[in-house]
Amino acid sequence: EPLKCIMAACRSSTKWLLSATVIRFSALWILKGAAFRCRSDLDFRSLASGKKGIALDDTSWEWCPDQIPTLWPNSAEAVTSLRLFKAWSPSWDWNRRHGAFHKLKDYVEATGATILLGAPVSCDEAQDELVWTWTKELLQLLQPQNVMGLAVGNELEILQFKESISDECVSNIWDGGYYWRRFLTTASDLDELGYQSLPLTAVFTGFAMVGAPFYEQPGKGLVNGLLTNATRKFGSRFAFTFNLYPYFDPNLLLDNGTSDQCQEALLYNSCWEEDCHVPVVLRLVRNKMRELTSSGDERLWLGETGWSTPMSDSLRTRMIDCPAWSSYETFRQFYEGFLAWDLRIGGGVKPPDHVFWFTLRDSFNFGELEHFGLIESCNSPQCKLHSDGYEVARYRQHLSPGKRYCGDAPPLFDEFSQGPEDCRNKCTLQSGCKYYSTWNTNWCRLTTACSWTVTQDSHLITMQEKLFVEPLPAPAGEDTFELQWALGNTYCADLPNFYEGFSGGHEDCRAKCKQNVACRYYSIWNTDWCRLTASCEVTLSLGSYTIAIFARVVSTSTVTTTTGTATVTSLPAVPHSFQFYHGPSNEYCSDEPALFEGFAGFDGQSCEEKCNADSSCVFFSSWTTSWCRTTATCAATTPLEHYSIEIYRKLPLAAPAQGNLEFFPAGGGEGQACRGANELDNHNLYFTTHSLTPSLEACKSHCLDAPQCMGIEYHSGSRRCEVWTREGGIKATFGADGYMCLHARTSDAFQAVDGGEHRACRGAHATDNYASYFVLSSSASLEDCKGHCLDNPRCQGIEYGAGTRCKVWTREEGIEASSAAPGHRCLRYAAPQRRLAVEESAAPLPRGHTVVLALLAIHVALFAPHSNPFAVVFAQLAI
Repeated sequence: EPLKCIMAACRSSTKWLLSATVIRFSALWILKGAAFRCRSDLDFRSLASGKKGIALDDTSWEWCPDQIPTLWPNSAEAVTSLRLFKAWSPSWDWNRRHGAFHKLKDYVEATGATILLGAPVSCDEAQDELVWTWTKELLQLLQPQNVMGLAVGNELEILQFKESISDECVSNIWDGGYYWRRFLTTASDLDELGYQSLPLTAVFTGFAMVGAPFYEQPGKGLVNGLLTNATRKFGSRFAFTFNLYPYFDPNLLLDNGTSDQCQEALLYNSCWEEDCHVPVVLRLVRNKMRELTSSGDERLWLGETGWSTPMSDSLRTRMIDCPAWSSYETFRQFYEGFLAWDLRIGGGVKPPDHVFWFTLRDSFNFGELEHFGLIESCNSPQCKLHSDGYEVARYRQHLSPGKRYCGDAPPLFDEFSQGPEDCRNKCTLQSGCKYYSTWNTNWCRLTTACSWTVTQDSHLITMQEKLFVEPLPAPAGEDTFELQWALGNTYCADLPNFYEGFSGGHEDCRAKCKQNVACRYYSIWNTDWCRLTASCEVTLSLGSYTIAIFARVVSTSTVTTTTGTATVTSLPAVPHSFQFYHGPSNEYCSDEPALFEGFAGFDGQSCEEKCNADSSCVFFSSWTTSWCRTTATCAATTPLEHYSIEIYRKLPLAAPAQGNLEFFPAGGGEGQACRGANELDNHNLYFTTHSLTPSLEACKSHCLDAPQCMGIEYHSGSRRCEVWTREGGIKATFGADGYMCLHARTSDAFQAVDGGEHRACRGAHATDNYASYFVLSSSASLEDCKGHCLDNPRCQGIEYGAGTRCKVWTREEGIEASSAAPGHRCLRYAAPQRRLAVEESAAPLPRGHTVVLALLAIHVALFAPHSNPFAVVFAQLAI
């Protein structure tokens, strides 16, 4: 330990050895007993996870090396590789180094993950040698199978732009040959350590490609020379590595005519398709590699890529003025796309061999805070990406704040924290923690119970009880569970119960219920007691316990399960049409028994939805106060003064006249009124009006009953429904609050091309993909993308993928081919069988609009200069 003793007081070897042993044992306990992972209610699909890794930021490596996740945030895929920029920094506490090293060793042994290690090259050669000594120490602790490569230097071609770096330093690194000498000595030392076949790499940014083929400027950066030497010296052992950040691209512009919009930049930079930023630049990298080596198929790593939310302090481009650029939504789209990316970059070019996300946690870079992390900070139990209001664990105050703390011993933690939130997070991360006490001095104490308390004067202390930890989200298509009642001391007491006893925690109790198809409710105690039932009509109170009741929400897809000899199939309710029956008045259907009587909307279901879901229900009475009563008959009505009530009758299901219809937003759907050829074309012959239509679903039912329905317009306030039968369909919309406009087409209107799933649309052949073939826009869903197609008279089909990217194909010959593209869908649009009039020019305006335009023309002609062109335009429109 001589180097450590220079900057810190030396400890005896015996004491240090004991300390290191304890630290290592703790790390093994964390990995084997409670492996760290951040939690979220969002779960994303992941591809090629074996070739993807996470870069460890300085914050995580220095302060919480025991909190490296074993699974990707927001995914169930295992983390198989990490990038470590340096073994340790001389500016950090040297006493923590050995503990971190052993935690990393235990991590890779437990998970099988590999590490891309970094050996910094800087202006301080003595410091570089010190860090290299530590790197060798770490390499000796690890095994060759746990190390995927060693990176000598990082982004040295942009040192010239750092204000703190002198020209002399840059010149010494490049022109003085220091970088190449460092490369050679590093390789020699690796050979002596038994790492003769370990891949070597040099990491550069996209700026390194400004050259022929790579950047080469004396006194600034000699990238081309170094890559030439490295490939000749090390051959296939050398790997090309580049850090690519669309987020920092200095060439991007704001949208034309705006000062804070960047939709055009987002469309091509926050995605992962072949024509998006990162795949395009990687193709360029491969081409430049080919120029250098005549092959281009050498090992290629994407050393870093990522996005920041909120905005990073280091952002200097025009995007600093665009709020959407650094928004949560864009960060989510980029990361979700990264996980789903299969590494293909298009053009028949070999994909990168390995890629890394930057970074695990938000961290400082050259003194500036950056927010590229998938987790915000150390001890944070939740992933950065989660729904609003999501909490990993729920707590309640235990006793009143005062001078008492939970005295149970031994405590799980009893030290200073960074504040009440940090103390709470520490308790959340430890499964055994049931109570935490936090002082106004930020002292924090975690205990497994709080059976007795201790008084401590002169301090204000708050005690919190952990109620439960939220289970991980269910995979798509599986049933989910929702909190049914607010936290209290009641549980579902219905009999029979399928299980009653202690569980392994909230997640285990939920799993027990999910495995039993008959289980519809589970009650979970703060003591981890668990009770499963088929119903919850009877609840009982139980003393001083805290209990949560969760109800199963059956997936809307058809789910068939078997228990014993019985097979149960859960199907979504088929929507019925409802007809206005009576009112508004003060009378309601008073027939007995009531199938439901209570406030609607409390559980997310409207009165209409409750009646629709109950096959016995035929009538529902709806109060303006949201009170709801559903019945099988309505032979008697009873007045109820001071209330306004409407009664609706369920219509029997009938086969629709034109087959199954699907609905898609027109002009965006919400806040839009339907129009014909243009926003003023609203002739009353285009539609049939249905008054007092209770809901949008009821309006859709009217459309199903109309043989030539092309869409609907619905106004929720007036409950007015327009069923559009115009032969040309809905071709325009008009912005209007409270309105909804939807296209209607048969379910076979959009037909899969070559199976549809995981296919990208093409023209005449699989590589025919000119940008002129389609209109690119952002869509929130596949249905929204189909709506964009129906808005466009020239639409031949759509390609939808990467979460929001919608391509409306307008190629005259249509979509004739496709190519493989994971996460994408290619659909060909088949127009309705009857003739659709595609207007060559705007349809004649209704007479009322003609009169208005004629008056405007007269006004302009009388009061505007004779040369005013608007007079001619208005006159022509009026005619």
